[in-house]
Amino acid sequence: MHARTLAIMAARLETDFDMRSVLVSALLFFSVPATATSTKPGEIEQLMTLRVDGEIEVDKTGRVSSYQAETPLPEEFAAIVDKAVAGWTFHPPVLNGKPATARAKVRITLASRQEQDQHHVWVDDVSFPAQKVSEREGRVSVEVPASNYRVVESAPKPRYPTFAVGALVSLDARVDSSGRVIDAAATQCRVHAIQADMPVSRACKTLEREAIRAAKQWTLAYEGRDGGTADLRHVSINLQYAVPHLDVSSDHAPGVWRPESRTAYRDSPWQSENRIGVADVHSHGLPRAPVLDLRTGIIEEAL
Repeated sequence: MHARTLAIMAARLETDFDMRSVLVSALLFFSVPATATSTKPGEIEQLMTLRVDGEIEVDKTGRVSSYQAETPLPEEFAAIVDKAVAGWTFHPPVLNGKPATARAKVRITLASRQEQDQHHVWVDDVSFPAQKVSEREGRVSVEVPASNYRVVESAPKPRYPTFAVGALVSLDARVDSSGRVIDAAATQCRVHAIQADMPVSRACKTLEREAIRAAKQWTLAYEGRDGGTADLRHVSINLQYAVPHLDVSSDHAPGVWRPESRTAYRDSPWQSENRIGVADVHSHGLPRAPVLDLRTGIIEEAL
């Protein structure tokens, strides 16, 4: 599907069932390791994504002791996901300086790309989502995922563009000890619905520019129980753009494959600093005790 003709209604996936069946068959008989190819800066990657929600428990050594998927999947596909998760390893969880068992909600995002009549499927993202702490009604919602921080209510909301779009823009915000945003950078733009006459690349530039403008006026408020914002330096923020008069959010429901056009992931200039939140494939820690931190090698792992 070409980026310039990705129409709003196309994102509703009238072929969900057929696509899911094809992918299950491809997974069952796939023998050549599949790897995700990196998207170059300025390019738009096109693929299919699927969310699988569940709950995971990790023992004191960092091994998965249990995993329970909450998203209904075809039996053969579910078995493949379960087997992959069982083999993951984490850095040993620690609570108050001591080894601890950790249990948390987990969201696995799978991605698929067709290459030479085969569907390559890999683990695109793993996150440990907390309840959204800041979301506003309307065309644009804001969330600081997996953290105890929220954007204060008085902060200006990003302006919705002049074209209809369903998208997610992830930001890295650099903040001071009081929670005030002192700089912001866009790390990725993901579009799953857009009016047919708007190129995705141009749309993403518009969305990112406006998101950064608004974010630089924000202050983050702390809602946790364990102190203030002394360690707050670096936070991931998601901005969700919804198509007016169309419930596009349902298209990203767990268990449903949907098309996605996205930019390459870009590190922010302050990437090495402490990070709070999970918004993209480069951030896997859970910033609450006990911390769950995946070892390397999981993202882009073929199924």
